Amino acid sequence: MLEPVSRRTYTRIDELSSEDVVGGHTIRFCPCRVLPETVLNLRGVIVEVQRLWIDSLGIAVWDELQSHPDGRRFFAGEVRLVDVQEGRPQMVAVWLRVPADYPRRFKVQLVDTIEPWHLP
Repeated sequence: MLEPVSRRTYTRIDELSSEDVVGGHTIRFCPCRVLPETVLNLRGVIVEVQRLWIDSLGIAVWDELQSHPDGRRFFAGEVRLVDVQEGRPQMVAVWLRVPADYPRRFKVQLVDTIEPWHLP
């Protein structure tokens, strides 16, 4: 089976992954920068990341954290325009905290790239 990401990416995930306590729950995550193929795919990316969290945490914990201000803040992303290549138009990028095991579960067709990246 082909791996969707390189060994270098797995090393970077290990370097950037950390744990945070949110609403009394310890959550392991990796901050990532996601470049959707199109702005229209941004909604799909957010829904996919929510699905990953629900699978990781369970629906009861997810719902509990979504009703808590710290939980909503933890899962909120930040969207910016970024220069990806000189001379090319800027792309929409979103920074999100995702489960550290995302490479094995993320539907890659939704994005141009998803990569471990420091949160802005």
